[in-house]
Amino acid sequence: MLSRKAKREIILIVMLIATAQLVYTLFYSNSGYRQLQTRQNELNRLQIENAQLLREQQMYLERIERLRNNPEEIIDVARDRQMHRPGDIIVIIPPKK
Repeated sequence: MLSRKAKREIILIVMLIATAQLVYTLFYSNSGYRQLQTRQNELNRLQIENAQLLREQQMYLERIERLRNNPEEIIDVARDRQMHRPGDIIVIIPPKK
């Protein structure tokens, strides 16, 4: 039979091993703290990217609306692309160097 001191030492060793296993699981396993931090950082990055894409989408929707409702906007786009109507006289001024 084991003495009281030996029993305490065995219990202490078992508790230390269990604690070490728990710490390892919490920090280094696939569902541990580091993985949680990695996923949280990825989520934050994707939320920022999503917000940027939503702003870009809104900008395009506003441009589409302007093109649908404002004939002057269409004329400006046509001029930027050097488009013309039959019979128009086009004068192209070269850019300054």
